[in-house]
Amino acid sequence: MATAYAAGLVVVGVTSIAVLSGGFNDLWFAVAASAPLAVLSTDGIARAVTWLGPDRRRRVVVVVLLGLVVAVGVAAVWSTGATGVIGDGWRWAGPLIGICLGIVIGLCAALAGRTWSLRSALAFTIIALVAMAIPSRAIYALAEPFSRATAGIWSPVLFTTQDDFVTLIDQDLTPGWTDQQAAAGAWLRANARADDLVATNMTRSALVPALTRLPTFASDLRLQTPYGRADDVALALDREAAAWLFIDAPSRESLEPLCAAGVDWIWVDPNRTPVDSWEPFAIPTWTSADAIILAVDTSLCGKP
Repeated sequence: MATAYAAGLVVVGVTSIAVLSGGFNDLWFAVAASAPLAVLSTDGIARAVTWLGPDRRRRVVVVVLLGLVVAVGVAAVWSTGATGVIGDGWRWAGPLIGICLGIVIGLCAALAGRTWSLRSALAFTIIALVAMAIPSRAIYALAEPFSRATAGIWSPVLFTTQDDFVTLIDQDLTPGWTDQQAAAGAWLRANARADDLVATNMTRSALVPALTRLPTFASDLRLQTPYGRADDVALALDREAAAWLFIDAPSRESLEPLCAAGVDWIWVDPNRTPVDSWEPFAIPTWTSADAIILAVDTSLCGKP
């Protein structure tokens, strides 16, 4: 049962990266599987060493040391690439190299004895593969300064912190929300359809989708740009620019990109714009010092 469960964790964690291929976020599936896999691996290694017996302990030590050496090589290959399944460089080959060398180590360790069996080769292989995973975090941290940065990713090796992945128009990231903003979100949830689209000039944070529970034209770009697909970065920035342009300079021309995307509502933070009137293109339906909700007059969309 434990073996089947562990195999399922591996399949789900790795397959999600291959199938979704949407950026760093896919890695969380593999990370989520790593904690229970670590416990299962520890128990499995202990059982494998016990089963192999005392006469093979020296080979177990050699297999562990070889696994650690291979881990360094895999990290070096990993640092040459970019996010995604294939991406740029040779990152995609890192796991394949590790698995293949682990199998080779397991077979050689099994063949080195007087008796050979498939079970012993499998036991040595598993020990080698687990040994490769033990120092990974430390090795990747050491490899980070030598990694090759690629456009569209935050870090080719590790999650690293920096102020901005790209330069956003919205530079204000105020933590939390006010009572007025919470009330505006409640009003919009009560009066909008579940599939209505909201544009906002609070594009840096996820406050608007969090309070309204509605899809947004562009929001949370502080995380969307580094963790999403590289190809979507330009689109996200274009959408931010379109939302800010209409809110700061309402006109028929600046309304068109919002109309083309099907925007129904606009959430305006009045502290981020000097404009206080958007009529006749968008009509105020909720007004407060911290949040203004505009209803887009879709009858004007497409008109010259």
